[in-house]
Amino acid sequence: VDDSLHASASLPEGATVVKAPGAAGGLFFGGLPPGFNTTGRTVSSTPFTGTIKDAIFNDQLLHFDWPVSFEHASIGRLGPVKGSAVAAAPVMAARAVSSCRKVTSYTLQPGAVKFGDSAFTHVHVNFRKRSTFQRNFTLEIRFRTFYPEGLIFIVPGVRGKQHYIMVSLQNGRLHVVMKGRKKVEISAQAVLNDGTWHHMILQKENKKVFLKIDFIAPEKTKVPFKRMNVGSVMYVGGIPDAALALPMSLKSKIEGFKGCMEGMRLNGRGEDLVGDRAVPHRVGQCFPHIERGSYFPGDAYATYKTNFEVGGLLELELEFRTSEMNGILLSVAEPQGYPAISLELENGKVVLSGDMGDRRPFRLEQGFASEFAVCDNRWHHVAAFYADGKLTLKVDDMEQSYWLADHGHFTVAHTSSPLYIGGLPDHAPSGTLQSRENFRGCIRNVKISGEHRAWTT
Repeated sequence: VDDSLHASASLPEGATVVKAPGAAGGLFFGGLPPGFNTTGRTVSSTPFTGTIKDAIFNDQLLHFDWPVSFEHASIGRLGPVKGSAVAAAPVMAARAVSSCRKVTSYTLQPGAVKFGDSAFTHVHVNFRKRSTFQRNFTLEIRFRTFYPEGLIFIVPGVRGKQHYIMVSLQNGRLHVVMKGRKKVEISAQAVLNDGTWHHMILQKENKKVFLKIDFIAPEKTKVPFKRMNVGSVMYVGGIPDAALALPMSLKSKIEGFKGCMEGMRLNGRGEDLVGDRAVPHRVGQCFPHIERGSYFPGDAYATYKTNFEVGGLLELELEFRTSEMNGILLSVAEPQGYPAISLELENGKVVLSGDMGDRRPFRLEQGFASEFAVCDNRWHHVAAFYADGKLTLKVDDMEQSYWLADHGHFTVAHTSSPLYIGGLPDHAPSGTLQSRENFRGCIRNVKISGEHRAWTT
């Protein structure tokens, strides 16, 4: 790095040739195509942000002027220079559109089950044979998630025995626990919370256990028992809010799965997660193609925090994508309607408004060359900053909008009410919102006062 040697390593024995065959193979810079399976090959699937140039491969300078293909990359242009006084050209203003870009109806993935939209989502599967998991078995399932933690399945013990079989994601990696007379654990090294489908096979043959994921060589271990006192009931994706034959210390640590599963097979036989043996609880359906973010259908909302304090300093960021001209992006308001802060789409404009508690509301809006610029079903970035009576609003590469409090304006808002994303419940006050029309589209990367949390659940 920078002409200094920082580290070196030897490749595994036999690793003499690197191949990237087929139409899907190749040398990629900055990111990967959608759906590209990175299991065991990359630590992160997050695309690069910045500029890459002067790439040399095998002593040959690669010219980015003629790539095989590219997407969302500005070929032949350097990115914005940090601290530069030259503002980037307003991308949104340059796109002349005459109407909102409507999307076709969403298709669903047949047989796939979505977990995590509410508490205690799970599928209860009851197998006929009591001895199904007690000796030898082969279980397969496919899963897809962006979250690093979550239960894939658990099979509790019987007759008061605190035996169990559990497979879960821990820090993005599959972790298997088989608790019999002794506890045996096995973990995979591949990071799997990349939003693509992964195929898991867990096999027990007498005292041998194999864990195979996609095309990676299986993990192997031995267990000191041939038989386990587990039942024929399996909980997939989570556990119910009821008594189970599990150690209390374990139940308190189990985190529900957030994502989709499909294709479960036991000993070669397909087991439908919505079939006769399965009892689903608060699960949903899955889309064939996904990306990071949360979809709001127009009748939903998310609670970011139940007692949010605006105070005298507020910094927020989010990205949205929609085909509508109106919708609530964010709102917090006290029961009487003030103090309040809100961010919304209003007739094609991004509007930030508030009342610090003095009944003197303020409003800051960002308009565009076309009123249909924000409903083009593309991702748009919104950033707002408030401190000591000074407010700024920036959308994409547009120039910032400013607002300054005049003499007598309160500069601190004391709130302790819920902060809602994407809409409002019926009982919530409107605050400074111009409309109670819930947002319809996708929202991602919500960051408030430097805090980025998994608020979608």
